[in-house]
This record gives sequence, structure tokens and C-alpha cells, in this order.
Amino acid sequence: MLAVVFFYGGGAKLLDPQAFAVLIDSYGIVPDLLVMPAAIGLPLLEVIAAVGLVADIRGSLTAIGALLLVFMAILGYAGSGWGWMWTAGVSAPKIPNPGPITGCGRLYIGIT
Repeated sequence: MLAVVFFYGGGAKLLDPQAFAVLIDSYGIVPDLLVMPAAIGLPLLEVIAAVGLVADIRGSLTAIGALLLVFMAILGYAGSGWGWMWTAGVSAPKIPNPGPITGCGRLYIGIT
């Protein structure tokens, strides 16, 4: 099931790398020169790791774990007040983070 999620997610981003590049750029942590290579490279890694997981290739689960750690680190950065506020849409413009979330605290979701 994990392989399906990564294959579908990576494949969808590879179909429209420009839209994914806009999302990556909205976080403001990748230099402009590396935005497009990241928009192609990260989804490609997702697809390769997913295929490797299905084919039981050594290191595939480690690659997926590393991708999940990177994803959680980026969400932590975005929600910390230091980065940009994350949005669900890939075509959203840059939106400054309004500051810490109050009331219910922050929610971090990790897939294990």
C-alpha cells in the first residue's frame, strides 16, 4: 500500500512538474536555480523507491523513510513561523505564515 501511495503521488507530480515547482518555490527553502530540478527529482525518487519497494529491492524502504523525513522536516519548517504557510493546492501563490497556531496546538502527522 505504501508503494501505491508513493507511486501515485510521484507520478502525479511528474505529470505537471511546473505546478509542483510553484509549490516548492512557495516554501522558500530551495534556491531558484534548483526549484525545477527538485520538482522533477523528488517525484522521480518517489516513483523509483515505490517500484523498488514492490520489487523488493534492498534500500527502497530506506529511501521511502528518507523521503518521509524530508517531507516532515519541510512541514515542520513551514509550520514553525520561519517558513511559508503550507497549502493543499499546488498552484497557490506564496502566502506568508501568520505566526504560530494557537488554541489546539500543532498537529504533525507521520506515516509509520
